[in-house]
Amino acid sequence: MIQWWNSLDTFARIYAFIAIPSTLVLIVQTILLMIGLNDGDDGLDLTDNGITDTPVCMAAKAHLRSDRPLLITLASNDALSANLRNIGTLLSRKSVFFTPMVQDDPVSKPHSLVADFSLVPEALEAAMEGRQLRPIFLK
Repeated sequence: MIQWWNSLDTFARIYAFIAIPSTLVLIVQTILLMIGLNDGDDGLDLTDNGITDTPVCMAAKAHLRSDRPLLITLASNDALSANLRNIGTLLSRKSVFFTPMVQDDPVSKPHSLVADFSLVPEALEAAMEGRQLRPIFLK
């Protein structure tokens, strides 16, 4: 092993120094993903429905734990398929609010929803007052 390391030039050593630990972290994450290890029960299980723990998702979950209003401005190509259950679950939460949305192209993208971004300021104001801007689904 030492002989192999000494045979590498400087660039290859730097590459190996980064690549080997990164690969090990990736392998551990893959194993944990396969066995379903998660961060505990926060009362909202969305991991089986197309949501992964990205930094944004983790921040939103932390926000929900403290019962602060959370405004979701959605733009998704699978909102009416894999994520529809998640949207329904979030609609029943008291501190989760949505910017009104519309199906942007029902023929070409039948599962797609996109928020009306011009309504974000009004939806944010309503969320801060604890109310959902209606209607949620626009024509």
